Amino acid sequence: MSRPARVVLSVLSLAGAVGLLAALPYLVGVDWTEIGRQLGRLALWELAGLTLLWLAGLWAYTYVFTASLPGLAHRQALLMNAVGSAVSNLLPFGGAAGLAVTFAMARGWGHRNASITVSALVTGLWNVLARLLLPAVGIVALLVAGELPDRRTAAMALLAAAVILGILTVLVLALRSPRAARAVDRRLRAVARRLPG
Repeated sequence: MSRPARVVLSVLSLAGAVGLLAALPYLVGVDWTEIGRQLGRLALWELAGLTLLWLAGLWAYTYVFTASLPGLAHRQALLMNAVGSAVSNLLPFGGAAGLAVTFAMARGWGHRNASITVSALVTGLWNVLARLLLPAVGIVALLVAGELPDRRTAAMALLAAAVILGILTVLVLALRSPRAARAVDRRLRAVARRLPG
């Protein structure tokens, strides 16, 4: 793909994300005046701090993108993260649309389909693992702090944390080696065969 075509594709992707951002409040029954009123309650230093925190989060994730897609610059990764996240968060079933936008942007910058697919699979898988880990850590923190109301709730929370950590352990083991992945596959198939049709 030529450089002008890549630039046009990038600009169109960004324009689409901005358009979605502008239209979304009206689609869910809120207008920008109300959003502005709520934001007006924050002090200027609070808005600046939140903006810096948001930008730092976006920048931190560029290291994930550049590690999973060699040849991608941090500036491109930042743009891809911002646009892909905006589309994913604004559209119904936005995850698929965000992935399509990310794929199109990476293709526009000259990356091969196979490399982009591997990057999407690796980052997606580790995002799922992190999302599994966070609730388990939160549950354990509540247990340690003694913030659960009674023993029954604490026992259920402990069971939930154990199940989440068990699933996480199995997934990480399956990722460690083909042999472990085949063993996990055999066990899951054996369990599935015992389930009713």
